[in-house]
Amino acid sequence: MKQDENKTIDDPTPEDLLVKGVELFGSKVKFDHWMNCPNSFLGEIKPYYLMFESGGIKKIYDELIRLEYGVFR
Repeated sequence: MKQDENKTIDDPTPEDLLVKGVELFGSKVKFDHWMNCPNSFLGEIKPYYLMFESGGIKKIYDELIRLEYGVFR
């Protein structure tokens, strides 16, 4: 799915995460590393673990968008 650069996705899929992650980090290897490291903005949880929770993919996607735009809480 081709995404408009400024468009957010209401219900992202795992594929959307991969596309955004590789776009943001520059490679799948770097994105995989980020997915498997504790994230302070996600409560010290590894983003990968959120993939199996209700609404977790959306949380990860939203965090990628914040990183993309330099929005830190």
